[in-house]
Amino acid sequence: MSLREWLDLGATLRAAQARLDLRTVADLGARRARVEGRVIADLTAHLAALEERTHA
Repeated sequence: MSLREWLDLGATLRAAQARLDLRTVADLGARRARVEGRVIADLTAHLAALEERTHA
């Protein structure tokens, strides 16, 4: 879920930037950091699980 949310957030952020909607861009900044953290954690867990399977 978090990867899809991150991609959707990127699209929303680009649209706000194109409209020069700086308030929305600023508001999305904090949310982006949280979502990116979850994406990195999810990918790290996924890669660790793949590594465990290849060494099992």
